[in-house]
Amino acid sequence: MANNEADRGLHKPPGANVGIELIDYLTRHFLTRAQLLAQSAVDEDDFVCWQNTGVQPQPSYRIRLDLHSSSFFGENTTAEQLEYYAKGQVAWLGVLSQCPSTSAAKQQFMQRYRSAWQRLQADFNLPSAEDALTHEILEEKWGYFIDGTFGLCTRYGLVEEIAAKSFAIQQINALIARPELTPDQLVLLEQAVNLLDQVAAEFAPHERATSSRQRLVNDVRRRYQLSVPRADM
Repeated sequence: MANNEADRGLHKPPGANVGIELIDYLTRHFLTRAQLLAQSAVDEDDFVCWQNTGVQPQPSYRIRLDLHSSSFFGENTTAEQLEYYAKGQVAWLGVLSQCPSTSAAKQQFMQRYRSAWQRLQADFNLPSAEDALTHEILEEKWGYFIDGTFGLCTRYGLVEEIAAKSFAIQQINALIARPELTPDQLVLLEQAVNLLDQVAAEFAPHERATSSRQRLVNDVRRRYQLSVPRADM
C-alpha cells in the first residue's frame, strides 16, 4: 500500500528543507549587517570604509532570497540580499574604533594570534614552534580573517579561536599521519580534538559532511575510539 503522506503530497524528498535549515542556522549563529551595526554602535559609512580598506572582514555568508507569494491581492515577487557575519565581529569593530591606522589593526590581530598560539604550546607542554608563526603564515591567517573564512569555520570568529583552530588542526594532522600512536600521543590527540571541538563552527547543513569538524573531530574520535567530554550540566 502506498504511503498515505506521499499520497497526499506531503512526503518531502531528501534535501527539501535545506534552504530553511540554512536560514535557521545562520539566524542562530550569525548576525546580519544591520544586527552587527546595531550591536556595535558603528556607523555604516565607517563600516564600509573599513571593509574597503581591508581591516573589517567580509561576510562569511551572502544569501540571495528570491521570494514569490500569492494571495487574494495577487502575485508578488521580491528579491533580497543578506550578509551574515560572525558574532565576534562586534568585538572586532570595537578594536577598529580604537585603532589609529590600518597597520595597527593588522598588528593587533597578529599579536593576539601569536600570543594565543604560544599559550596553547605551553598548555599542551610542547616545544616552541616558531615556524608556525612566521610573517608569511600570519599574513595568510590575516587574509583568511578578512575574507570572512574564519568567521564561517569558528564559533564566533574571534582571533583566539582562529589560533586555537589552526593549532589543533596542526596537532591532529601530525598525529594521525603516524602509523601508530603511543599512549601519551593518544592523550595529546584527544586534547587536540577536544580543543577543535570547542572552537570549530557547527557548519551549515550543506557543509557538514566535508567540514573540518566531520573529518578531524567526528571521524578521528571514531577511528581512535576517543571519549567525548560530557557537556556541563
